[in-house]
Amino acid sequence: MMIPLTLVLYAGLAALTILLLVTAGSFPEALSGRDIGPAAFPASLAVLMLVLMACDVVISRRQLKRVHVKVILQAGSTALLVALAVWCAAHWGFFYVLPFALFVGLRLAGSKSWLANGIFSVVLPLALWVLFDYVLLIPIATL
Repeated sequence: MMIPLTLVLYAGLAALTILLLVTAGSFPEALSGRDIGPAAFPASLAVLMLVLMACDVVISRRQLKRVHVKVILQAGSTALLVALAVWCAAHWGFFYVLPFALFVGLRLAGSKSWLANGIFSVVLPLALWVLFDYVLLIPIATL
């Protein structure tokens, strides 16, 4: 099954703009009657984005590139795995999660060598630790 890629991307952007509108609604009110307030710019930007996306879909509806659903599902699952890696890093620590995330990411990117993936997934975090702790003199515990 083929679906228009632009519509999928615009659906994601529309969700972000709606989130922006909801978030802007919680901003404080204007300080005076002549002030527009802090929510005016993000709210107007979100509305402008929605209008431009709708115009583009209408104008270019016959030229939308279609992709297989498998491509969309792969991109979505990769995004979920990245979000999971960020959540795990926030809870357990960046340098504990990074080797596993790198290994999985390399496999998803198409790297076939288990040994090379494993070595890279261990050496890169170690190199980052040495760089920050010993070269830049920024202890990792303070990051």
